Amino acid sequence: FPVTIAAHEGALMFCDSAYYFDDNKLDAFGHVKLVQGDTVTLTGEIMHYDGNSKKADIQRNVVLKEKKMILTTQQLYYDREKGVAHYPSGGKIVTEENTLTSLIGYYYNREKMLHFHKNVVLVNPDYTIKTDTLKHNTQTDISYFLGPTNMTTPENEKIYCENGWCNIS
Repeated sequence: FPVTIAAHEGALMFCDSAYYFDDNKLDAFGHVKLVQGDTVTLTGEIMHYDGNSKKADIQRNVVLKEKKMILTTQQLYYDREKGVAHYPSGGKIVTEENTLTSLIGYYYNREKMLHFHKNVVLVNPDYTIKTDTLKHNTQTDISYFLGPTNMTTPENEKIYCENGWCNIS
C-alpha cells in the first residue's frame, strides 16, 4: 500500500518507496500520488520533487485530476507555486462531453485556462475541431482558436477560421 511520504506546504505526497536528499529534494517510486488541497490530484509511477522550487516532474502513466477534467500523459511538469502543469510530448484531456489531444499542453490551475499546441484535436459529439493552437477556459467552456482551424460536424458540414472562439459545452 502507498504510504504518506511527505507533507509540504499544503500538498501531500504518497508512494511505495522514496529517496530523500539533504537539499530538500526527493525521488518517489511506485504508485506516486501528489494531492494539492482539494483541487488537483496527480498520479504516476516516478516523481522527482524539489521542495525549494516546489516543482515536480512526474513520469509514466501520469494522470492529473481536477474537478471537471482528467488529463493523461507520460510526463508532466507541475509547478505547485505557480499552479501550472505542462506536458511536453503528447497528452489527452477528457471532460464530460469532450476529448482533446495535443502534442504540447499547459494547464493554468488558478486561471482555469488550458493552452494546447501542435496537432490539437477536440472531439465533441456535435463536431470535431483540428487546429495548431487552442486556448480553453474550463469555467466558461469557451475555446479560442489562434491559427488555421477546421471544424467538421457529423453531417460533414465544414467551417474554417484563423481566429475565433466557440462555446464547447
